[in-house]
Amino acid sequence: MKLLNAFHSYRGIKLKNSVRLVFLISLILACSEEDDKYDDSSHLYTPKVKELEALTQKIVDKTWSVVSVTRSESDVTHEFSGFTIIFKGQVSYREVNVYGDYDAENGLDIFLAKGFWQFETGKESSQLVIDSHVVDYILSNNDTHIQLSLDYPNEEDTAESAKVKYIFELEYAL
Repeated sequence: MKLLNAFHSYRGIKLKNSVRLVFLISLILACSEEDDKYDDSSHLYTPKVKELEALTQKIVDKTWSVVSVTRSESDVTHEFSGFTIIFKGQVSYREVNVYGDYDAENGLDIFLAKGFWQFETGKESSQLVIDSHVVDYILSNNDTHIQLSLDYPNEEDTAESAKVKYIFELEYAL
């Protein structure tokens, strides 16, 4: 009889522990579903991030085509005939910048076929960093025209002062 009572007692404890375990697992799963619904980056959505999003929308996912190119104030558009560039990317809320890539055609040595870009920190409305080159930019004509201006190393002279100024005038059709 004692053995039978002990068995029933053990089974009751085992059943209670199983119920507790099922309850604990259900609670954990319910909490994790709630965490998925909560966007923990919402507190990072600042006015600066909103500004970056607006700038990014003006630049990315558009095929920018060459209008003209100057090198040290001389027209070299013919060297970049057919040049296009498409910027891709999105705002990083945590780092408050855009880290993206680009695809280019006929960018010669200036713009690789594929590369990386971001806004220059602190100068987001006027400068990009494209493949480690700081590039000034100006958007105009209802954001359908962009001017990219950069100092590029002179192939014939490696001194820092021997950089060549390139200005790319680009546009995209609506």
